Amino acid sequence: MIASLNKIRISHEKSPDPKFNVLFEQFPGGFNSKMTENEALLILGITEDEIMHLDTQLLKKKHRKCMIQNHPDKGGSPYMAMKINQAKEILDASYMVRR
Repeated sequence: MIASLNKIRISHEKSPDPKFNVLFEQFPGGFNSKMTENEALLILGITEDEIMHLDTQLLKKKHRKCMIQNHPDKGGSPYMAMKINQAKEILDASYMVRR
């Protein structure tokens, strides 16, 4: 479109391969509008085996590890740091965490 506005002729416009549409529908990427406990577990890297033993100490350890890897002061994304903190808050309030 930009090329046509600038009167540049392109012999053919390449459109995405239709087979990729199936992949994009299956794996849309990004985050859910409201974070779920499942998404929080994925963000903090808590495995199925660890869910059975999830307590406040393990949650704190996983949160700390993620924040060290993604802290904005160390070149990480502020958005990811926000999502990591949100994941910890979701799981803190969850019934899954033993107190």
